[in-house]
Amino acid sequence: MDDDKNKRQLASMVSQIDTYEKGEIDLSWLISSLESLLGALDDVSQGWRQKFRKEWGVLEEVYSVAIVREKPLDTPENQKLINTAIENLRKLISQG
Repeated sequence: MDDDKNKRQLASMVSQIDTYEKGEIDLSWLISSLESLLGALDDVSQGWRQKFRKEWGVLEEVYSVAIVREKPLDTPENQKLINTAIENLRKLISQG
């Protein structure tokens, strides 16, 4: 068990979300980063991991649907979904 490693991974998740919200990375990059960081986490409960994946999946789905339909990501509906998922991810990370 490497508690410091988990803390670093969780801090990196927050940092990636912050960077996305500043407009310095796009949603695709955020999705990829969060998935990689989640994979590197040790010692988190299966329930926590499932909740995280559910919220992460919202981001992935919004992105994928926009790309497939060749629609903009920045619609009010998409932004609401993205913002809610990010808020929920932040809560999960703080509990992680």
